[in-house]
Amino acid sequence: MQYFAAATRTRMAGVLVACAALVVSGLQLASAPDAAARLAPKTYSDPIWFPVHDMTTRLGCVGNLYGNNNGQTGSGQACATDHKGYWGMNITSLGGVADNPGVYAAGAGIVQSVTDPIEPACGPDGEHGDGNTVVVEHGGGVVSVYEHLKTINVTAGQQVYANTLLGLMGASGQPCQGDGNPVNAYLNFQIRVMGGAYLTATTTQIRALRGCTGASTSSALWPAGLGLPGAPKVWSDVPYDTQLDTSGQGRCYPGPSWVDGTPNQPARPAVRAGDGRVTVAWTAVTGANRYLVQAELYSKTRGWVAPCSPYQDKGCTVGYTGVRSTAHRTSVTGLTNGRDYRIRLSVHNRTGWSPASRWVAVTPQAAPDAPTLHRLTSGRHAVALSWTLLTNDLNGATLRGFQVGIDHLRGGQWTRFVFDRTGDTNHYLWTGLARHTTYRVLVRAVTTTGYGYWMHAQSIRTT
Repeated sequence: MQYFAAATRTRMAGVLVACAALVVSGLQLASAPDAAARLAPKTYSDPIWFPVHDMTTRLGCVGNLYGNNNGQTGSGQACATDHKGYWGMNITSLGGVADNPGVYAAGAGIVQSVTDPIEPACGPDGEHGDGNTVVVEHGGGVVSVYEHLKTINVTAGQQVYANTLLGLMGASGQPCQGDGNPVNAYLNFQIRVMGGAYLTATTTQIRALRGCTGASTSSALWPAGLGLPGAPKVWSDVPYDTQLDTSGQGRCYPGPSWVDGTPNQPARPAVRAGDGRVTVAWTAVTGANRYLVQAELYSKTRGWVAPCSPYQDKGCTVGYTGVRSTAHRTSVTGLTNGRDYRIRLSVHNRTGWSPASRWVAVTPQAAPDAPTLHRLTSGRHAVALSWTLLTNDLNGATLRGFQVGIDHLRGGQWTRFVFDRTGDTNHYLWTGLARHTTYRVLVRAVTTTGYGYWMHAQSIRTT
């Protein structure tokens, strides 16, 4: 069985870059409402498109505490601490607070949440907060975040596509100047992974995005395709305050032909409980380049929640488990026995994530105790073993039978065990054995939650 632990931020960041590197050209426009209405609900694509289409914008701070695009800027603003440890990209209006370019979805998805669109621009304490914010879910635990909007043009639960207008760039949540007015209008754009919700996921580095330049109907990979000095390949290499010509106005943005290429909703996976884990198996999907298994835990006070959040707990190993495309099963470990979980599967291809499968309920249980030896006897060519296992030793599981094993000494070395399955009887007879040979045997329970602990191996010599 091959499986991977939960995907890391670095791997997810690399995946977004790989998706961004796809060449898209001559695609149908998706801005017409009738085209969008024909699409099925919960259509996803990766968030790989630049969210602003305007000539009067410039790049602000990009990066986080550990890497940024210009360190201390000439205006005295410290990009090195601007995002306080999370990855973000600031896009600022050249026209100041009075100019409000449109902000567009970076990919197809469902609007997960919006803030109150009447939040004030700034507060008396200077920094008011994130301002008016739209969060778009793209499947597979990925969301895109758009902060500090002036107005919001979408509602929670709405299907959006690349090139859907989410709102106008604004100054809500901005720090105030001395006169009580906000500094400027700008967008804080983020991509968050491994969580599926704002602030329960962790941000990933935004390295490259696709966009449209001028009247061209072909997309380009930005920032390399923007024609900037030095042809920077990642946004953190673009100097602070660089003016951006992103005025393609959606001429090359993808339409239904693009998002229709995402995988269909997969069937519910097969799930089997074990001791502190569950095993998940599924049928391979043609065209898949990776899979994602999601686990949620039931809480009496909060309902279904992620077992832990990688944003809050860097040791989090459950919740989202990434699996490579050649695998068809994995194990989700680190679960608590006796607690109720639910599991579902998502599939990713070159376009984006599928809608997740239906949930499967499962309860991990502690492994059943080892059987107790009752009797071990031997004859000329046979060994007989019997054992006892009380029903209260099963830890809430249902007995399906037993697994027994036998090996023998040869040249002073134990050979490899040979295993067999029994019914629910508590005895087993091995025949056809060699005379005057030392054998050892063992047994364990097989239940609905998996295998129990082995009984300590018992040795005996045939006559």
